[in-house]
Amino acid sequence: MPIALVYTSFLSGSIFLALNTKMSKYIVVHTPGAFGNFLAWLVDCYQQKKVNESPFAAAGNSHNREIITEAWDIIMPWNKQKFEKNEFGDSRVLAIYWPQSYFPYILHASIDRTNVDQYGESGVKYAEKNFYDFVNKHQSVLDDGSIWMASYFSRLKEYFNFECGPSNTTVPRVVLRNLFWLNLAAEKEHIWTVTNKLIEKSAHEKISMETILEYNNLKERFDTMFGCSLDFKEIHDQFLKRNKSLKEFNIAMCIVNSVKNGKRMEIPELTVIGECIVMWYLEKHFFDINFFNLPFYFKNTDDILEYVNHYPHYMRQPNKFFQNNWRDFKKND
Repeated sequence: MPIALVYTSFLSGSIFLALNTKMSKYIVVHTPGAFGNFLAWLVDCYQQKKVNESPFAAAGNSHNREIITEAWDIIMPWNKQKFEKNEFGDSRVLAIYWPQSYFPYILHASIDRTNVDQYGESGVKYAEKNFYDFVNKHQSVLDDGSIWMASYFSRLKEYFNFECGPSNTTVPRVVLRNLFWLNLAAEKEHIWTVTNKLIEKSAHEKISMETILEYNNLKERFDTMFGCSLDFKEIHDQFLKRNKSLKEFNIAMCIVNSVKNGKRMEIPELTVIGECIVMWYLEKHFFDINFFNLPFYFKNTDDILEYVNHYPHYMRQPNKFFQNNWRDFKKND
């Protein structure tokens, strides 16, 4: 290549790098499923003073974007270490936290919306069909070089006597639901909860996941932060519509509340994690009525109430998890 062209390429690259450096004034930190990439996309829009093309990938997450502002999922050890040591250079940190009641949503999103497009439109449905491939296609790697989701394999073996491998790729639905149930049972000590509290207690500028979900609140916050006004409602509407995890979380909690209030509600088809959320909260609420190891056959909330009302008295007993951790739970919680 002629020297002049080399110099021109170098100069162009330098200008591009300088522009990128100038734009990278923020780093968004978050846990899985907390809209880190969507918020980073919005930061870029406000810095460029224009609404960019929508960032949505097939699963509905915002990973299909040009990365100018970085989004760090800080359950990843290397990102968490940088967060704790404040290793952000001259970048300004915008930290996303969530109310603890959203933990089941985070569980769903961590499976359904994870990574890029290797799972198509739904990671949960992919995991239902081929859990072995789901885990091995996941791109998040710990310090020891292993895929962090690989711990699901050892739990399947330890808790459910099921060996998931190349010749046994599909986990029975009731077993898979019970596997995810363990995450809900360990909510207080789970890495998502611990990391979320770390973010919430930090001195960095923070924004609640609930603010991101409300267009007017989010727009007002960003208009104030950046001293300009953008109309991104159409993209925000897509952001909400494409979030299947949020939709199913809301449906699951509506089912649970309908049962608690004795109201009839038709139950739509749920993914295995949607079923898991319903079963977890029902067992936690009724406490001595077992929902843990059932096929999910309920078509409406009347079916659930019929099951509860006629549950044999001689079989009423809290499961061993509640018995062993009774201090953490109250009847009718």
